[in-house]
Amino acid sequence: MLLGSANDNSNSAYLIDVNGDNKLDLVGDWGVALGNGDGTFQAPMPLPLLGFIIQLVVGDVNKDGKPDLVVESLTTGGKGEITILSGVGDGTFTVLSNQVMTHDLGALSLVDLNKDGNLDLIYATDNPGAGSFNNGVAVALGQGNGSFNAPTIYPTNLFAFAIVTADFNHDGFADIAIAQNFGLLGGIELLKGSGSANFTAQKQVFLNGYFSFDSLVFPANSDGSTMLVLDINGDGAPDILSLSPQGVDRLVNTGHRN
Repeated sequence: MLLGSANDNSNSAYLIDVNGDNKLDLVGDWGVALGNGDGTFQAPMPLPLLGFIIQLVVGDVNKDGKPDLVVESLTTGGKGEITILSGVGDGTFTVLSNQVMTHDLGALSLVDLNKDGNLDLIYATDNPGAGSFNNGVAVALGQGNGSFNAPTIYPTNLFAFAIVTADFNHDGFADIAIAQNFGLLGGIELLKGSGSANFTAQKQVFLNGYFSFDSLVFPANSDGSTMLVLDINGDGAPDILSLSPQGVDRLVNTGHRN
């Protein structure tokens, strides 16, 4: 069964129980396909009408016990927008809020950065009004009701096309690792967390030949910038796997605090 065709630049697909029947459902940029519990899915239900979806993440941002979606998309005029879709509990979603941005959007993540029980929003951007090469990662603290505080933007060397979070230096606080890409330049940069959602930029910790023509057109995940966090060597420290046109790159964490 063909559930739907994904956008060329969207890597967002999730298996999660959206209707509370204890069966995993499939959520992607094409909509929601409810699971039958036997490995098959029902015909997909479309998401509320949005622009060209770049990326989406799943999380209970309003703390009602139902999965919600945060969606990045492009309007017909080419501007980025962030939409909060509130889960109804039956597999459908309603628009809770929508904000049209004046700058490009890239990687997207939801995580509780300051340990207050509310999911916080992280997204890549180019700093509005600061020039096309002045890039950053925006951190907007969640209020627990589906809304977020005004973002704080942390400058980065290049535009971020993938974001992962973990306690990379074992100090008890979540850090942000970003995969960056601009033409033949690319690498992974680390923003060290302090537990209060304030971050300190570190030197670029990894560099290789990320390259994607799409990255120059669409502010979204593209070839050579998908990351996963896992313990590759079993030493208890989170490592990073990153896809590139050359294959799979491994960034092994020493596990030492620095």
